[in-house]
Amino acid sequence: MTNTQSGRTITDGVQIFQVSKTNAANVGDIVLGTVSGSILIESVTAKTVVTHANLDSIEVVGGASDAVIFITAVVGVKTSLDGVDKQVSALVATELGAGKTIICTFAGAGAGSVTVLFTIKYRAITPNSFLT
Repeated sequence: MTNTQSGRTITDGVQIFQVSKTNAANVGDIVLGTVSGSILIESVTAKTVVTHANLDSIEVVGGASDAVIFITAVVGVKTSLDGVDKQVSALVATELGAGKTIICTFAGAGAGSVTVLFTIKYRAITPNSFLT
């Protein structure tokens, strides 16, 4: 069974949350999503659609005080993301509880615009749990 609801798709218990973020390359932290309930994150993917001259790296973290590192700045380096369909991802099994956030940090040399599409695959641990 497949059901699509505001930015997320649910298929047989697996939920897909997609969000595109366009910000300055030197913006710093950007909230990608906030957990409602309790979820188990299975993967995190970051993908660019064009070359970004000002972007040096991205990092994706989550939980209290950024305790969980999904994609490091070393993995999310410009050469791994710089071009059509280039992407980085992490396969994980990480539980996040209610109110926890997933954050991406853009690091770059200027205010040039950067667009990155994030896809997060997860499952609800408790009923009616999701990312928003």
